Amino acid sequence: EFISNCLIIREGENLLMRARKDGLFNKQMLEVMCVASNEWIIDCKSEDKIVLECNQEKFKAYQILNLDSPKENLEIRVSKGSCEHNMILPLRNKIKIVVNTLNINKLGIIGHEGFNKQHQVLGNVDEFKYQNNNMVLIRGWIGDSFYTIKDIYLCFTNEDGKCVFEKSVTRRYRMDLVEALKDTKYLYSGFINMVEYQSGSDLKVEVICYTPDKMNSIELGMLKKNIDDVNVCDIHIIDSKKYTVEDKYLEIRNTPSVLECYDFIDEISDNLVLYITHSFGGGADLYLRKKAEDMIHNGQSVYQVVYQPDFHQYELINMKDDMHYYFDDINILLYLVSMKAQHIYFNELVSYPNIKGLIDTVYNIKLIHPHIQLTYLVHDYFCICPRLNLINVNDRYCGLPEVKDCDICLNSANFDQSKSIVEWRSLNAKLLNTCDEIICFSNSSKKYLVRVYQNLSHKIKVIGHVIDELRVPKVENDNIITIGLLGQLCKHKGMEEVKELIQYIHSNQLSKYRIVCIGDAQDMRNDSVFFATGKYRRDDIANLVEEYNIDVFFMSSVCPETFSYTISEIQSMKRPLISYDLGAQGERTKIYKLGKVIPLNAKPDILLNAINELCEGDMLNG
Repeated sequence: EFISNCLIIREGENLLMRARKDGLFNKQMLEVMCVASNEWIIDCKSEDKIVLECNQEKFKAYQILNLDSPKENLEIRVSKGSCEHNMILPLRNKIKIVVNTLNINKLGIIGHEGFNKQHQVLGNVDEFKYQNNNMVLIRGWIGDSFYTIKDIYLCFTNEDGKCVFEKSVTRRYRMDLVEALKDTKYLYSGFINMVEYQSGSDLKVEVICYTPDKMNSIELGMLKKNIDDVNVCDIHIIDSKKYTVEDKYLEIRNTPSVLECYDFIDEISDNLVLYITHSFGGGADLYLRKKAEDMIHNGQSVYQVVYQPDFHQYELINMKDDMHYYFDDINILLYLVSMKAQHIYFNELVSYPNIKGLIDTVYNIKLIHPHIQLTYLVHDYFCICPRLNLINVNDRYCGLPEVKDCDICLNSANFDQSKSIVEWRSLNAKLLNTCDEIICFSNSSKKYLVRVYQNLSHKIKVIGHVIDELRVPKVENDNIITIGLLGQLCKHKGMEEVKELIQYIHSNQLSKYRIVCIGDAQDMRNDSVFFATGKYRRDDIANLVEEYNIDVFFMSSVCPETFSYTISEIQSMKRPLISYDLGAQGERTKIYKLGKVIPLNAKPDILLNAINELCEGDMLNG
């Protein structure tokens, strides 16, 4: 009954592939990529045939896919069951499936928990809104209670019941349905389109999708005739969504979408390094680009995932070749990329819309691919509190208060992913415990993490950033003490404290002081005491210090920094520096020979006295 020269594979307890050589059963491993609890991809290599023994009662049917050419049938022989081409194979207790893989490189297997049961149309019309006389915005979703949807069509029918126009539109992931509908086959069937038209008759608009045994449809609304000529019917569908990986590679054919992405898997590099990050720039982005540049120089393949809030898409970028791919579903993206990944870095998770789902996916990936190294980078304190800078609702440093105080603050922050700090930290503990290492960039950051996650101390490494030093500027003595601020000035960077200092200088007519901000200062206006240069290039910092004769820098940040590139830049220019005794800035300023710290919330007179001491000491020394 069995074929010789077949191989065996075991993946969990769901599938067992047996083979016989020389009349005996031998067990040998085939390469398998487990992409979900019921989905596998098998690398067939040079095997002529594979025998699958399916003995998991959980699944009522199996689907075997030819992943090299999905539309071509497989040559399959089934015992104790039936076979219709390469479609779904219903179980009769236990079955053995023999697949001829002579000309196949990759085989897909899907276990189905139900088959041919009653199913119904799901969906909703969220919006059918006229923008003007000839343009309508359409938004909603459609799904099926059992099948995954391959394509969604907009169908336009005239008054005689005749379809005058039908077009496939882009499926969109519906983040807002995560809680209501747990199954992603429904979530990935949203649509949003603008319909521009001219018609001499009213048109009924429907959204439709197909399952193997029926057409599903939902009526969206009526397009009212907007011209007199009954013979005219001109419809144009505007889809503003970017080109996506799913559009290019997926032919879902009523199956989970992951398996149909094998072309994409082949396209990305082996043993790649992946950074998960945000789109906001700043120090975390500077760190990533520097690290990626070094890795690429050493021959490594580096990719980054960036969440784009404006499009609700996840952009995957090959940082060497600058190739861009777009996903609606972070879970699909990570499952696919993990098949080729050797190291995943969590650079920044701020702004990601479903942190719980992301962490659950990472946890499952680590179970499937335990060899992948996971590293969490502490660029901020998002894993401790969603208010990532440890600034409370009053824009002050919170000091990590009691849980009840944290919950009050969190509930006032309009953060929709968690209203409980205990829940939030429990969720992040799952991620941090899944990671192999946690990298802090200062001892101060490590102390904050250990204070909240006491059992993680052994995983934490403290590695400071290394930056290219700036040249040492030449500053002339002009009998005015110019206090420099470096970087964007906003509330958590001490904008209110700087305003108070400016007011103090004005009120006391202290003409010997002025303040220059190298950077933007939000809504602050320049006057006789304060001046902001606006945006600057890093290479121009030393020139600007010379141009404005900056004597001393004030690191005005009122939140605990995790490292502070600006501190490094100031120190590399060998300029006097004063900061609050807080976070990494206080830690680093204390050990800087031209540095001095003052208490957080120190009044302007204390700040100016410290500045005078620093400037006098600097002048005496050189």
